[in-house]
Amino acid sequence: MTNSTDPMTRRQHLETHATPDRHLEFVATLSGRLQADCADDAITLHVRYVADRLILNSKDFQDYLRHLETLHWNSPEEISAAVLGDCNDVLVARWIEVVIDVGRSINRNATCHSIKVEDRQPGWDNPSLLSRLPQL
Repeated sequence: MTNSTDPMTRRQHLETHATPDRHLEFVATLSGRLQADCADDAITLHVRYVADRLILNSKDFQDYLRHLETLHWNSPEEISAAVLGDCNDVLVARWIEVVIDVGRSINRNATCHSIKVEDRQPGWDNPSLLSRLPQL
C-alpha cells in the first residue's frame, strides 16, 4: 500500500468531459464500492454534484476507486476529504457532496459508519433543487 497524500497521482484517474448544457442545473451521481485498510467492511462511496463546465467520466470513476484501494488510509473520513478535494479540483462543480457508508448491509443489526461532506462555489445556491434530492 502506498501513501494517500499525493493528490496529483489520484486525480490522474479522473477524466472529465464538457457538460452538455451549462445553462441547465442537473445533479449527477456516481457510486461505487471499495475496500480500504482503514475499514473492516466494504465502503460504499457516492459523489453527487451539480456540474458547471465539466462532468466526470463514469468509467474513469471506477478506475479512480480501484486506485484508492491501493492506498493507505487512516480513516473513512480521510477518504471522504480526499475524494471531495480530488473531484472538486477536476470538476469545479457548482455544488458537490461525497457520502461514504461503511458496513451498511441488509442486516439491520450491522454497524454503519457514515460520513457526508459537501462544498459549493461561493454565491451558488439552488435550495429548490437540493431540497428534492433523496438522502444517500
